Amino acid sequence: MSLFENKLLSSHHPRLSHHVTYWHRYVDDVQCLWEGSLPFADDVRDLINSCFPSIEFIMKIDGLSINFLEFTIRIANVDHTFSTYRKA
Repeated sequence: MSLFENKLLSSHHPRLSHHVTYWHRYVDDVQCLWEGSLPFADDVRDLINSCFPSIEFIMKIDGLSINFLEFTIRIANVDHTFSTYRKA
C-alpha cells in the first residue's frame, strides 16, 4: 500500500492532487476526502484503480457524515467532528 500511495499521491494528476483534502489509511482501509465536482468522482475512482490493478477501490459518496472503521466523521461548517461508531 505504501508503494501505491507514493505513486498515486506523487502523480500530481490535476483531478486528484488539487482536490484531496486528506488521505488516511489504516492497514488496507483508506479514507480520502476529495473535494471536487461530483461528475468527476467516477473519474477519480477509475484513476486510483488504474494505478495497481490488483487493488480495487470502492467509493462511498455520502452527505454530511460517514462511518469509517470505528468512527463517525461529520462535517460541521468547515471542521470535522469525530465520534465513536459501533455496529448494532
